[in-house]
Amino acid sequence: MERRGPIKILDIVPNRKLSFNWHYDHENEEMPETVVTWTLEGSEGSTRLTLIHSGFAKKRLGDDYRTGWMKYMNEMKSMLELGVVWTAARLEGPEGDY
Repeated sequence: MERRGPIKILDIVPNRKLSFNWHYDHENEEMPETVVTWTLEGSEGSTRLTLIHSGFAKKRLGDDYRTGWMKYMNEMKSMLELGVVWTAARLEGPEGDY
């Protein structure tokens, strides 16, 4: 069975912090699982979300993760701001929707 994404919760503080380890099976076994940490804190009447994805091997660049997390964070921001009227963007390609 292929392991993708979050594997196990490492730390949780309700309404403040969530950390979990992250792994994709297609990655080289020499590369360790990484750690994703979400932290929430109040900021002038709003909530500030900080996401840190750490633990990459020196030979493993995190650029593809940075792009993926930015896309995810932008979608989440839209979802939270728009509420129930939000719908996910659909892209159509030569092999169907994705």
